[in-house]
Amino acid sequence: MERLRELARERERLRLRRLSPSEPPRPDRFFPSPLPEGFRPAVAGNIPEIQVHDDGHFTNMPPVHDGGITLSLDLPHVSSNLLVLETILEADESSRPHDIPLRDLQEITDNFSDERILGHGGFGVVYKGVLRNGKMIAVKKIMSSLMPGLQKQFESEVCHLMMLKHKNIVRCVGYCYEIKNACLEYNGKYVFAETAERLLCLEYMPKGSLDRYLSDESSGLDWSTRYNIIEGICYGLCHLHVEIDKPIIHLDLKPPNILLDDGMVLKITDFGLSRLLDQQQTICTSYRDGTFGYMAPEFLHGGTITPKSDIFSFGVIIIDIVDRT
Repeated sequence: MERLRELARERERLRLRRLSPSEPPRPDRFFPSPLPEGFRPAVAGNIPEIQVHDDGHFTNMPPVHDGGITLSLDLPHVSSNLLVLETILEADESSRPHDIPLRDLQEITDNFSDERILGHGGFGVVYKGVLRNGKMIAVKKIMSSLMPGLQKQFESEVCHLMMLKHKNIVRCVGYCYEIKNACLEYNGKYVFAETAERLLCLEYMPKGSLDRYLSDESSGLDWSTRYNIIEGICYGLCHLHVEIDKPIIHLDLKPPNILLDDGMVLKITDFGLSRLLDQQQTICTSYRDGTFGYMAPEFLHGGTITPKSDIFSFGVIIIDIVDRT
């Protein structure tokens, strides 16, 4: 978007300072040396207009020649959705996540290349996406499967992350949900069926997950860093349970779901199993999704969900952090 604004400003400046057709062209009069990447001087009349296509991409339109000096911008077939994504990353955290087409996420992840894999989860793979401005995001691709519950988990994660704006909770910057028809094998026969592509675009956390620093092979963390991590989890849970209008129970709090940035500031992630708390502050369910060892006994054995479910998981994480010296 900033490049488009610069182009518009240059267009107006050149309109006001147009050379007469009889005066020989002097590109150095208007353009710095060397020229910015993607720009070139051209003998033409009008600044080329930007043409936005129906598929959300834009290219430059041919200029109209009238003998003057103009600016010609060599634009690749750039997605306006990716430009919006870049803008969201540079904006404050109040920006809402944007709907990103699948083709754009394929582009920034090198078609979901194995070399871009950041990690695996129980229901999908996380890839590193590289935008044109060099910024990076994490693209979480939910497995395409008829496995029950995946749709509900995806909807829960997207909707809950859109409600959450906190320094200790991972930021959602975009999402993708596309349906396509495919020929699949089912009971020994090939049938046409609808398959869903579900993806989340999250802020990139370069230090990875907390569990990487709690293994015996790890060089370990100093006590100050450990304390700050414990404190950050407290702040994140307080926001989830107390500070928002509709409290959210995470239900899968564990070291792999605690991410760290360059400054070792943590952010809680993976809200696929999270639940909104009702007015009675208690939920009873027949589902037992979660991670053994981090699930509260009343949830594991009785299906009772309260804020204490996350507190139990937090207690286990504290033991992991303190004990791994």
